[in-house]
Amino acid sequence: MIKRWLSNLGKTRPDMAKGCNEKLDWQFIKFIISTYFPRKKEMKARFADLQKSDPEKVIVILKSKHEIEGYLLNVMG
Repeated sequence: MIKRWLSNLGKTRPDMAKGCNEKLDWQFIKFIISTYFPRKKEMKARFADLQKSDPEKVIVILKSKHEIEGYLLNVMG
C-alpha cells in the first residue's frame, strides 16, 4: 500500500477514475487494517466450501504479479 502510494503520489493510477489522484489518509489505513484479515479469512472459508461442494473443482490462488504471469503463460502457452 505504501509503495503504491509513493510511486503514484499526485497521479491518477490507470485503475482509478480520471481526476481521482492517489492519496493515503488515516481513514483509508483504518479501513485496510479492519477489513483485510477478515476478508482474507472469509475468502479462505469460501474456497474451502467450494472445494467441498465440488471436489473436482480446481482452485488456484495466485499471490503476486509474477505468479499470475507464470500461470497465464502456462495456461495460454
